[in-house]
Amino acid sequence: MLEKKGQAIKSIQAFGLASPHPTVASWQNERPMAKLRQIFETATGADADALLSTPGMTYAVELLRDAGETLRVDDLEQIYAEESWEADRFFTWLELQALQHKIQATVMNADSVDTGS
Repeated sequence: MLEKKGQAIKSIQAFGLASPHPTVASWQNERPMAKLRQIFETATGADADALLSTPGMTYAVELLRDAGETLRVDDLEQIYAEESWEADRFFTWLELQALQHKIQATVMNADSVDTGS
């Protein structure tokens, strides 16, 4: 299985495509999600009702970057504004997961605009 994924990535690189095929992108995004889950559970435990305190947007940015996300502070500020969130807030695992998906979608949209797609 890993060999096939490696071949897919080599094919993408050979054709010089800006973004990988969705199945390859999905495989690449599994890792940040698993890392974020590990960080969340280390901080809060495995309780389904656990809340992760993010005291300020800087903390949230660092948390997401530690999980492997590439994100700009401006993108996170925009998401917070759209959701009417305070900079100092608590996240459940599902909310944090949804935030990560929004960040990934924002990054993918920015990449498609940058490449003229």
